[in-house]
Amino acid sequence: MIVALWKRSVLGLAIAVLSLSLSRLVFFLNNIDAFPVEGWAILAAFVRGLRFDAVSTAFVLAPFVVLLPFHEKLKTFQRLYFLAAVGAVNLLNCIDAEFFRFISRRSTDDIFEFAFLSNDIFNIGFDLVRDFWYLILLWGVIMLIVLLAYNRAVHPSKKDGPDGYTNPMLWLHMLAVVALLVVGMRGGFQRIPLGIIDAGQANDARLSVLELNSSFTILKTLGKPDLKMMEFYAEGENPISPIITPKGEGQGRLKGSNVVVLIVESLGSEYMARLNGKGKGYAPFVDSLCGEGLLFTNAFANGHRSIEGVPACMAALPTLMYEPFITSRYAQNHFSSLATLLGPEGYASYFLHGGENGTMGLQAFAQQAGFDHYIGKQEYPYEGHHDGHWGIFDHHFLSYATEVFSSARKPFVAGIFTLSSHHPYTVPEELKGTFPAGELPIHESIGYGDHALRQFFEAAKKTDWYANTLFIITADHTSLSQYPEFQTKLGALSIPMLFFHPSDTLLKGTSVITAQQIDIMPTALSLLGYDKPYFCFGQNLFDAEADHMAIAFKFEQYQMLHDGKMLSFDGQKTLGLHDVEGDPMLTTNVMAQMPEEVMRREQILKGYLQNYSRALIENRMTSDTWKHEEK
Repeated sequence: MIVALWKRSVLGLAIAVLSLSLSRLVFFLNNIDAFPVEGWAILAAFVRGLRFDAVSTAFVLAPFVVLLPFHEKLKTFQRLYFLAAVGAVNLLNCIDAEFFRFISRRSTDDIFEFAFLSNDIFNIGFDLVRDFWYLILLWGVIMLIVLLAYNRAVHPSKKDGPDGYTNPMLWLHMLAVVALLVVGMRGGFQRIPLGIIDAGQANDARLSVLELNSSFTILKTLGKPDLKMMEFYAEGENPISPIITPKGEGQGRLKGSNVVVLIVESLGSEYMARLNGKGKGYAPFVDSLCGEGLLFTNAFANGHRSIEGVPACMAALPTLMYEPFITSRYAQNHFSSLATLLGPEGYASYFLHGGENGTMGLQAFAQQAGFDHYIGKQEYPYEGHHDGHWGIFDHHFLSYATEVFSSARKPFVAGIFTLSSHHPYTVPEELKGTFPAGELPIHESIGYGDHALRQFFEAAKKTDWYANTLFIITADHTSLSQYPEFQTKLGALSIPMLFFHPSDTLLKGTSVITAQQIDIMPTALSLLGYDKPYFCFGQNLFDAEADHMAIAFKFEQYQMLHDGKMLSFDGQKTLGLHDVEGDPMLTTNVMAQMPEEVMRREQILKGYLQNYSRALIENRMTSDTWKHEEK
């Protein structure tokens, strides 16, 4: 009897663990281009992944294993619970098989809040099922295999003995089961339980997402505090300050100009001929406009999602924690934005997005960021322009934006966030076949979004505000990728950043300065001649004395590109240093060969993270509330 119960317990856990290898295979095959490494390395990642799978399995199947002796009373419940639990963890893997292509990481606990932040998941639910039916089918095949294995090896038989823990020997079984579960939950016998950071340390870091499973990353981030206080420097010794004192080349050159920040959905550098190094792109108008303004060719997003990109672009707020700033506990903090800083200077402010008004919390963010007006789908006055999924087609919504700006009080500052180049990549029926289909599903919609921008600028040229407007074109994040160099930890964040003013003859050419989304606000303020000190996590790109960098956070690692080298840091110690120029695929860790380079960058990053954690936790995100720390 005891042997039979122990056998069922172990076999049940083993079936669940091995099933996660099957859904990991689905994940791998759907993203095979993201893992350009030797076959043995892939196999090794699958093997190491079993350890992470054991952790997830131990957590979700603990009730099932503990209740196995109650086979007569609970056998139906046991079967249903087993299938539901194993089905859920495998379904998360299958969902991430596609979601990974957009966020370049496994999902964390914010996936549930993000999914139900608005009605978007219900609006596009049918499209998701239609487009990714094969993932659902593969999940179904996995679950059929699980069901057959359960019926053969785990389902109770009449030989299992008494029902419940009435036999003293069953308590020994109970102790053994609990011990097995504890070891499984910890991921082994090591002193510290297995964590997200443990993935990918044995070989190429690109394989860390393959070793992990989605239920593991969700479990490990569930209920975690958004941010912990980081204390690297004593009071007054931090070499980094978040207070910007306006200075630098171009200060005040565009004083009195309007500002329009165009955040183009998913417009990664890979889609632009001027930036991808391939001579071919899918955004010919934006490419042509790059020849008329100042293009930063080494620019990066601060995150992988729209809900992270918008605050970065409009308020210089990076998300250096698990949960996006918009949905975090710090969202009600007082912070500076283009609207709050330019409002007292006489600027009217607008934020426009053609989606549902509650989508991604953007309307609430715009209000918190001090924008006078939010214009979404509900405010759009014309009928018949909805794309059937997310909101208003780009070319219609951008056309309406020109009307809004023409009637706006001048000067004005505005952010426009497009939507049509988001999955399911909808193109208006009358324009289908007009734009190159390309190699990826997104390519045609990028062409359509580019067409919408062309129409926007053509209409804007006919207005009285166009000639006196600074246009900044960038992306919220990157998306689907076909080229390996855009699939690395850094390449997956590469975006365009263009500053264009129709009447300015000096804002021209290209710059190789490292730029990031959070630099948009301070750079625009410099050009406008804003002359007051203010709190900001970004840097003015025209300030030659600033530490120009690109910073991001993924799982428990911070990455910072600075002076051509990327530092990876886990919050306590450096994990790697990569020479981006000499090693664009980030395959060689040169940390041991360059200790001084590591130390210099580590000092900068530690100071930055200390300021970030203190500012958010203590709600000191304005120049009035921040106590400036001199060196």
